[in-house]
Amino acid sequence: MSRLALLIGSDHGGLRGVRHDLAAMTQALRARGFDVRECPPAAATRAGIIAAYEGIIADAGPGDAVVVYYSGHGGSTEPPRTGPPQTGPPWPADLQYIVPTDYDQSTADDFRGVTAAELSVLQSQLVAVTRNVTVILDCCHSGLMSRDVNLRLRALRGPAPYAWVRAHLDRIQLRTDLLPIESNPHAVRIVACAPGQRAFERPGDDGLWRGILTTQLCRALAEAGDAPVTWSGLLDQVRYRVTGLMFEQRPEAEGPADRLLFSTERADLLNSLPVTPLDVPGRVRLDAAALLRVQHGDEFMIMPPGRAADDRAHRVGDLTIDHVAQTSVAGTVSFAADWSAVPAGARAVRTRVTAPQITVRVPTGDPRGGQVLAALESTVLARPARRGAEWTAEIRFDDSGGVVLRDRIGPLHPPYPDDARGYADLARAVLIHAQATQLRRLIGDPSYPLGTDVTVDWGLVVDGAEHPPPPAGRPLTPASRIYVTVHNRGDLPVYVSMLDIGLSGRVSLLMRGTPSGRLLPPRSGYTYGRDDVRRELTGVGLAWPTGLDPAHARTDTILVVLSSAPQSLAALEQPEIVQTREPDRGPRPPDRDHRAPVGGSRLRDLIDQIATGGSREIDPNWPDGVRYEIHGIDFEMTPSVEERPR
Repeated sequence: MSRLALLIGSDHGGLRGVRHDLAAMTQALRARGFDVRECPPAAATRAGIIAAYEGIIADAGPGDAVVVYYSGHGGSTEPPRTGPPQTGPPWPADLQYIVPTDYDQSTADDFRGVTAAELSVLQSQLVAVTRNVTVILDCCHSGLMSRDVNLRLRALRGPAPYAWVRAHLDRIQLRTDLLPIESNPHAVRIVACAPGQRAFERPGDDGLWRGILTTQLCRALAEAGDAPVTWSGLLDQVRYRVTGLMFEQRPEAEGPADRLLFSTERADLLNSLPVTPLDVPGRVRLDAAALLRVQHGDEFMIMPPGRAADDRAHRVGDLTIDHVAQTSVAGTVSFAADWSAVPAGARAVRTRVTAPQITVRVPTGDPRGGQVLAALESTVLARPARRGAEWTAEIRFDDSGGVVLRDRIGPLHPPYPDDARGYADLARAVLIHAQATQLRRLIGDPSYPLGTDVTVDWGLVVDGAEHPPPPAGRPLTPASRIYVTVHNRGDLPVYVSMLDIGLSGRVSLLMRGTPSGRLLPPRSGYTYGRDDVRRELTGVGLAWPTGLDPAHARTDTILVVLSSAPQSLAALEQPEIVQTREPDRGPRPPDRDHRAPVGGSRLRDLIDQIATGGSREIDPNWPDGVRYEIHGIDFEMTPSVEERPR
């Protein structure tokens, strides 16, 4: 496996930090074994950028780790509000692009920007060669004048006419079949800011100008060293530092951000939450923890990245929760020996709960009952049900001697063997089921109403058209396709996120390209399952987990979470108890996922969909006062029409 990096820098418009950005990123990547090639400002024309990108695609091989980095301006243009309707291919209403050094030579017949659609196609061609792709963008697409003389905005003050960009896209006959429906699921994207925000550069302590994202990203990479840190864990720390310097800029890690740095290996983050250090020494925040019913007095063990949850000897310290907000919680870490600060990528593992989430009926009168009880105790989220009391799930031994977790419907997995590994798998299954059960029960906080009128609708997609949901008692199958539409009918903006709680307990962030929520302005709508580039309603495919008993229909739940400010729900994701079998959609190109759109496809989301942000809370350390509302969508599924539940 080789490690290749392409670093592109355009200092169009007098940006002073681009060359220093390239130098800093070159040093950071070479320290990690990357062969770095640059496309510096002298070469970063439109033709030069595209040629350099095509060159890295040609030189990459299967399994290679590839980084594409851009430092410079971003641009955005929207169609005029008056005039004849647009004709031709249905491009998005707002068109985004990066700004090469020859951008000022653009004319109506020769646009010199590089559009989001072109960058997305290049990225799709790259991930067709290797799935180990990381794209880093230190730019923004729009913005206002900076009020700080020590800050310089990385956005154009005068965008290109919309007609120029639209005509350019029509003229080049781009391969729209390579454009992902929402975002490319095979590439990690590190972006400087959200679509409605601004990215800045500023002088450092050495007097050299650099992009704020680039400075903090290089610092975090150096601090992480060889530790097995995920991109999401690294960006938690980068985001906290960037917003401390400029609250208007919120960096994000999009796509498969649970990957380890520059790898396709994904971390097992079950039963743990990301830890964000705050300004007060030892003080930390756990985002999204309140949605998992973390309460005052709950205890956590802080683990360094890559350490197993049961490796207590190597823990960073212990944490007792003393502050609970609407979605997050906080506390002060009691550090273990040799630790005085929380490292990037650290995770919090719950070791004590004040209120276990589910009760489980366990077999009585069986000598193996002690092993079952030990497995339950290790999860801390479940407790044995008292005799005759209500229970959420039960554990049984089958005729072959294997151990099985069942809910009220039936078994949740094939039998596990009666050995140490089997009971470890049982504890894992109980934990997944407990957290999925908790999330299905989520409701909004009536003490903090959203304050605006939002409606949520869903239904089936048949031949590209909307159809109502099936009547009660008629389950869907993996051949079905669905859509979810959210309308903001009020006067305040909201942020929309969606979680899927699958049939076997898997929790997935559906809009992975916008991990902090998609901005929904007043009196606007968004449809998950709609291809915005081709303006087609494609719908979202469904799947039945391999190993899940097909004899019973089961419930899939989609949670639509609406919040008044950006809130990442990525910490709620977890794997399934049994594996998910992908639905058969027939032949398809290897670089496009038709099963479920997970992100975005335009440079409003900067290349494949920048996470939607917006204004931060006044206090950069604590997101108190965030209002949220939750809508649940439940539907039954069976494996196929032929395999109806008995």
